[in-house]
Amino acid sequence: MNPRRMLVALGAAYLVAQLALLHMARIPTYDEAVYISQVSSRLDAIRFSPHRARGIVVLIAPVTLLGASGWPLHVFLAVVSSAGLVAAFWPWIRALGSAAPIAALIFASTWLGLFYGSAAMPNLPEALLAVGAAGLIARGLDNARRDVWLGGGILALAGLFRPTDAIAVGAGLVVATLLLSRRARARTITVIVLAVVVGWVPWTIESFARLDGPVAALREAQQIQETNIGPNIREHLEMTDGPLVGPARSDPIPPAGVAWWTAIAALTIVGLAASRKDPVWRPAVLATVVAAAAAAPYLLIKGPSAPRFLLPAYGLVALPMALGLLASVRWASARIGRAVAVAGVALLALVWLVGHAAAARVIQQRKVVEPGIAFRAIGEEMRERAGGVPCSFASSSNHPQISFVASCGGRALRPTNEYGIDERLRKAAEDGERVYLTAKQPATEPPFSEWVWAQVADTRWWIAEPAGQARGP
Repeated sequence: MNPRRMLVALGAAYLVAQLALLHMARIPTYDEAVYISQVSSRLDAIRFSPHRARGIVVLIAPVTLLGASGWPLHVFLAVVSSAGLVAAFWPWIRALGSAAPIAALIFASTWLGLFYGSAAMPNLPEALLAVGAAGLIARGLDNARRDVWLGGGILALAGLFRPTDAIAVGAGLVVATLLLSRRARARTITVIVLAVVVGWVPWTIESFARLDGPVAALREAQQIQETNIGPNIREHLEMTDGPLVGPARSDPIPPAGVAWWTAIAALTIVGLAASRKDPVWRPAVLATVVAAAAAAPYLLIKGPSAPRFLLPAYGLVALPMALGLLASVRWASARIGRAVAVAGVALLALVWLVGHAAAARVIQQRKVVEPGIAFRAIGEEMRERAGGVPCSFASSSNHPQISFVASCGGRALRPTNEYGIDERLRKAAEDGERVYLTAKQPATEPPFSEWVWAQVADTRWWIAEPAGQARGP
């Protein structure tokens, strides 16, 4: 089958899989709600910390500014990610042939690829842009100027989503260019560096507008992330079966995760070894080097971690893996017969596809859908109490998701009340807003001891309002 047709068919299958396996009408996660609030016509913008970037905000703006959220937004993102999958791996067809659509299948069928395809998060777009940029620059290793400049433009777009990831990908591309390029190394490296710099420009401008410049913004981001130099490999391996954020706190290493990473290593080695005398070897090495560079900051630096941070690395390493898979089929066909070899690969592929699809569905149900039931109940209770009057609230946790449902301005409620939440709520009440608290346990200490608490039906959460506050308009 023609590789281009295979890739287009795969993009369509990826969309169908997302719509069939995952809940589109779900409450967003904490981070999604923060991004959505920046361009929502019905929500107050939640504070945008400097460790975030605006790329995903720009991507979802056409939908959210029209007032759409929930399932229309997630369906829109599923369509975008499916088209992005085709576009990202398309440049690799000329470099790797039929291995390119197989690589796209390997990447898209992981539970991470399925889970984040419809999510309002920057990691999957960043991964697809990294794959596309690397593919164009791989095609430009032999002095193809147009491909190099196009690749640089896509790398600059990647910087809008995750600026620090763009640095890692850019560094990998520079190293690969030095190792593999026969001509025009200086120009290619110049384009890569320029692309990374351009990708950082919006974040840098915002750092001057909102803080005291990039140094202060990076310092605050580092305080939020609490990063330190040190190996983080085990923690990421522990999270291969579904925790969405870390640290994993010494969870047992899942056997499925070990098998996944073993397959990555084995197929990559086989792919590079089998193609060392073929034209595909240089692009495969480039993909491997850039994948290693993309993974290195997360595997070698301790800090808040999440399996989605490795999405760019998974996308890039899928390319030499695909070569390894094809080489393994050829080797097995020569020894045990093509029919038996293909049947064995098909069985392994079925286990891979079913395992990752089931994991994506179960993880979303446990980590997003089930907690979202409580957030929906709290938000609806608050919205009913406010009766259409502007409202504000503070919550012990998850205020972005509650705000998403209630359409009330929300803030975090700390045990020490360090941010002066009581004064903010008092000021909001004086301005005519309805004010509320939400928590998993009623607050009995001042300044909230005089508030009237009630448990939200069918949840473990409580909601409170000042004694005597009117309800509704």
